[in-house]
Amino acid sequence: MTEPVFNSDAWPLIISLVISFAIAFLHYSSLSFLTKQTDKIQRIHNAKVLLTMFIITFTHLISVLIYAFVYYSMDNHFGMGTLAGNEVKNFYDYIYYSLIVYTSLGFGDIYPVGGLRILSGLETLNGLILIAWSATYTYLVMSKHWDFEGKNNK
Repeated sequence: MTEPVFNSDAWPLIISLVISFAIAFLHYSSLSFLTKQTDKIQRIHNAKVLLTMFIITFTHLISVLIYAFVYYSMDNHFGMGTLAGNEVKNFYDYIYYSLIVYTSLGFGDIYPVGGLRILSGLETLNGLILIAWSATYTYLVMSKHWDFEGKNNK
């Protein structure tokens, strides 16, 4: 762990809130884009569902990568905390950690220390909210466009 660049204990909270709001805005923008794009697809209704699943999955993966980058930066460049447990060897370990936190699987072989605890808590909260939002949006798209009885493709 490096010496802290910022001495205030408030910085991890500030960074965590900014990142969480930025990622929520990313999801809002993605769903807004998705709504406009699915309205353009006229003939194949099931394609709207597939496009929805692809864009939502891609947006969640981008969110995980952003969080992983913030963990990496806070740990290696700003000295605001670290990941303990199994040895964290490379950036993939930060991606792995971010993925288990975002999906709220829970801590296991790697856990946060210091300021990364705050970011981890907010990532879990943000992940739960965004996954629920995505599930709700997907349900609405499927209920409107999914071809349950083969009527839409005649």
